[in-house]
Amino acid sequence: MPRNKKRTKQEASPGSLGDQPDKIHKMSDLSPSASTVTPSGTTTAAYANAPVGGPFMPPHLQYLHQLTPTHYPYMMTAPSTPQTGSPTPASPQSNNDVFSTIINKLNNIEKSQSVMQNKLLKLDEIEVNVNKISGKVSLVEAKVASLESKFLESEKRLLEIENSRNFDCDISVEMKTSIDDLACSVASLRRENHDLSENLLDLQARSMRENLLFFNFDEETSYELRKTENCVEKILDFCEQKLGLDNAKNTIRLDRAHRLGSFEHGKKRPIVTKFNFYGDKMKVKDAARERLRDTAFRVSDQFPKQIQDRRKKLIPYLVQAKRNGQRASLSHDALYIDGVRYTHDRPPPGPVPELPPRGRRVNGSQRGESAGSSHGQGRPRDA
Repeated sequence: MPRNKKRTKQEASPGSLGDQPDKIHKMSDLSPSASTVTPSGTTTAAYANAPVGGPFMPPHLQYLHQLTPTHYPYMMTAPSTPQTGSPTPASPQSNNDVFSTIINKLNNIEKSQSVMQNKLLKLDEIEVNVNKISGKVSLVEAKVASLESKFLESEKRLLEIENSRNFDCDISVEMKTSIDDLACSVASLRRENHDLSENLLDLQARSMRENLLFFNFDEETSYELRKTENCVEKILDFCEQKLGLDNAKNTIRLDRAHRLGSFEHGKKRPIVTKFNFYGDKMKVKDAARERLRDTAFRVSDQFPKQIQDRRKKLIPYLVQAKRNGQRASLSHDALYIDGVRYTHDRPPPGPVPELPPRGRRVNGSQRGESAGSSHGQGRPRDA
């Protein structure tokens, strides 16, 4: 065919509906009419013959109950015996079941998308907040350093003026006032810096809320075997075999699991595991508390290093309170004894108690089990 020759309509659109009048006639027969004529000769609306019973059908879909199997065979029931007359339409109940199934599946898909979208939005909000707080902390530290340098410089100038004895009393008063103002500004900035640091620490702790640390799991000494270690599979097998959680591989979902820290011969690095659902984490933690009392395995929460240091200061008071029969629990970085709250900077009165040897039980639980582990903070490193 020549390159510049214009194609005809038949060549451009072969098999179009314009060249097939029989298909147009069939499609027109499938379209529902605006009204139908009853045997008595009266005209009724197309939706006047709506099926009785079953879910409501909109008027523009009610004509589907009048179609024969030749029109929409997948919406009709197959006849049990050969028919010689006109085909019998399927029951409205089967059509309603098909529509209900489709609608339910669409609703389930929409709910799943909504849940995933909400989680992604929350993660984005957390990331934005962390970035904002980090920027503010850096700015405040720079301001504090600048003000401290100015404060030291002012003190130096004051000492020089006093040593020379050539200053005026009024100027001295003004300089002291400015120094006091700077001291107040530094104290205010330090309080603000402390508040921002606490907020950042709280965000870090919340990001570890679904994490658990598993201890005393054997680790391969070969580099190649360590690189291929499947920690997720190892934790799920542990939940089924040691913790008695049936079908854990199908009921518990883990986002990720890996060793914490760098490898050292003779040591077993803990495995940090992030659960997809907080309820699964609590189920595993409760099972470990009941079933691992007489074993070498341990399970604990993961916390940032600052919170771990605070908890270590409160553990001796926790052990002593349980030994005395008091109600005591360690939540986050606060200790509660008989309903009274204590912190690392405001501990219970009295000297610091001595801890019993590691492994002794205090009221049915091992020392340090409620307090977690010192490996709470860390980044995964190469095996």
